[in-house]
Amino acid sequence: MTAGNLMNTCAALGLTAVLAGCAAPAPMPVVDRGRKIDHAVLDGFQRGVTTRAEALAALGEPSSSSTSPEDGSTTCSWDYLHQDARVSIAIMTILKFGPDDKLQIKMVSQSSQSH
Repeated sequence: MTAGNLMNTCAALGLTAVLAGCAAPAPMPVVDRGRKIDHAVLDGFQRGVTTRAEALAALGEPSSSSTSPEDGSTTCSWDYLHQDARVSIAIMTILKFGPDDKLQIKMVSQSSQSH
């Protein structure tokens, strides 16, 4: 191999290495974790009427649940996370039931971030 051919080969290999470094990174995997709650179902829940048993039957088991020793109320939350290459979305649905197990408060909190 001549000196000129060796230089051309080295230049081609170097250029290939540089271009490989510029290649697009592997795509971010899509993540769906938790339970996404249907807002139409939530809209059907009525304060003072819907019971905790009815909510659990409609929504499934919550991500977390706690009962207050002070007033006997129970707070349940359902968490959902979606991530892809463009956006991350976190949604928390919270329902608070009184000591009579009837719905007192319903709240949905959502945050999103573009990538």
